[in-house]
Amino acid sequence: MADRTPEEIAEEDRNRRGADRRGDDRRRPDRRAPRPLWKRPWAYALYGVVGTFLVVMIFRSSGEDEAPAMGEVTTAPIAPAVDTTASPAAAAPPREALGTGEYERLLAQGDAASGQRVITQLYCEPVNSISMSVETAVSKSVAAVADVNGRVPGAECKWGAAVDAPDLLLLVPPDLAPAFAGAPEVQQSFVRRRSVRAEVEWIGRSDALALRNVAVLRGLR
Repeated sequence: MADRTPEEIAEEDRNRRGADRRGDDRRRPDRRAPRPLWKRPWAYALYGVVGTFLVVMIFRSSGEDEAPAMGEVTTAPIAPAVDTTASPAAAAPPREALGTGEYERLLAQGDAASGQRVITQLYCEPVNSISMSVETAVSKSVAAVADVNGRVPGAECKWGAAVDAPDLLLLVPPDLAPAFAGAPEVQQSFVRRRSVRAEVEWIGRSDALALRNVAVLRGLR
């Protein structure tokens, strides 16, 4: 057997092992698998946009939840303004004032009659909570029956039994409400009202109560 050169031996070994099946193309980019969608650059950009949006929504919802609580802390009930001017009529003893003529006499006296106590016959509907302007001054007697929201318990009444009897808004203090509710009922022009012989404190026309003529109940007779 003739002597072989090292190059011939190496060539024979390569032929015996066979060609490299991977070849030189194993590093070619076109042979690699594509990146998953969630690892692509545009996907990372989308993650940032969504994250920013979520953070903004969380802070916004937190602010809306806290807003009512802040409002409750800073908002306080507004007490009605009180007219502290004393009326000479308040010191006079109560007198009877029955019928339309006495009602008109009280109106004619104007502010001079405010605070006067009179005994009259009223026909009243049930007591309701009535809104009052807290920006307009009212007498101490009216302010005393107002609640923290500026509402007063009042009943729409007729000053007398006649169909065309004048109207009166009667304010009913809470301590007199049971006695008022127990007064007998009568029917006037298809409307059921309570017949109340009452001692009232005449207030007169009230700007705070929509210019209605007002009196405060002081007792039942």
